[in-house]
Amino acid sequence: MIQCLSMKNKCIYFKYIQGGIHLKIAMLGWGTVARSLMDQLKQHPDAVIQTAAILIRKPHPRTCPEMTYDYAAILDNPEIDVIVEMIPGAEAAWNYCSQAMQAGKSVVTSNKAMVSAYFSQLLALAEKYKVQFRYDACVAGGIPWLRTLTALKQTDPLLSIEGIFNGTTNYILDHMERDRLSLAEGIAQAQQLGYAEADPSADLEGEDLARKLMISAGCAFGVLLHRDQFAVQGLQGLCAQDIEAFLAKDKRCRLISALKQGSSGMQAGIEPVLLPFNAPLAQIRDNLNAGVLRTANLGELTLIGQGAGGPPTAHAVLTDLLEILNDHPVSPLTLQETNLCENPEAVRYYIGTQAETAGLFAELIQEIRRSGGRTQLWTVPTANNRLKALIAQARAQDPQLFAARIEEEAR
Repeated sequence: MIQCLSMKNKCIYFKYIQGGIHLKIAMLGWGTVARSLMDQLKQHPDAVIQTAAILIRKPHPRTCPEMTYDYAAILDNPEIDVIVEMIPGAEAAWNYCSQAMQAGKSVVTSNKAMVSAYFSQLLALAEKYKVQFRYDACVAGGIPWLRTLTALKQTDPLLSIEGIFNGTTNYILDHMERDRLSLAEGIAQAQQLGYAEADPSADLEGEDLARKLMISAGCAFGVLLHRDQFAVQGLQGLCAQDIEAFLAKDKRCRLISALKQGSSGMQAGIEPVLLPFNAPLAQIRDNLNAGVLRTANLGELTLIGQGAGGPPTAHAVLTDLLEILNDHPVSPLTLQETNLCENPEAVRYYIGTQAETAGLFAELIQEIRRSGGRTQLWTVPTANNRLKALIAQARAQDPQLFAARIEEEAR
């Protein structure tokens, strides 16, 4: 028996199996997330979602019958309803997903690089071809972050979002503090546990977070952020002496993404922040993620959980698939260009650098110490743009300079 379900004027056919409908999908890629998704699909005894094909690239061997090298055959198969894209990189993924939508197939993806680079084009294609485009797995893994933003803004204007959205760097920061590790040791430990890639630069330099902030901005505020519009500072230059200096001041370092809609405009950025021990985000340990959103009426809401790795990300992908299976429409989203403004508030920074470079901050130094050849500065409150300009100038002289904004009080 076959039933046709309407989805934005498109009919997708589901076969009844033991009294329930099922959805046929094709997976693109066979990495950690794809294998975890397959494991989770097998846990459904009624087999409501079936994998009809798995696209792999040569020379990867065909180790299961669903595997294929032929994407054209996947697109031509009328029984395949949804393409689940889980490959690395943006360009190839974009080509696959755009072709899928043009062929009338919905797309579910966990690829933040692709979504952040082609966000508006993907939304336009989904609208044009009347298919669903879902990407909840792109940010915060198993935490329902994007779907929460999308749902809340329907009834309560969002004012700001911030949080810890990279489990790799949070694990490194947490264990540099707890186990007195160097940055290199923290990276190696995260790699051994499978939290960090062989090349962890996208995490350490904040580019992974930049992509997630761009996607979050679209869901929260309907704006199209471009990468060159906001500054990103990762953990480059951080050393054990810096961590000891933070602890001596009862501060804990976390890499924070923030987006705020203020009276003078929107502000966005990613940088290390020194938090008081009792600050909520300072309590986030190991590889957990935490997202904080503030609304006009509800106030503050925090979501905490596993933000990366195969099982949490696959869970988000599976949730998106079930939304399609149950014919739940996607909330319409249109992205508008926006201009960002600088934070006008006076801020304080910690700066760890060479003695020669420290002289650039001579007029702003509140406290100065030296440890293991490291000069450690704590500045007085200063206009944000002035401090950032000085930090950029100093970093040109000392590439290993580390700067972190100081948050004075727990909120």
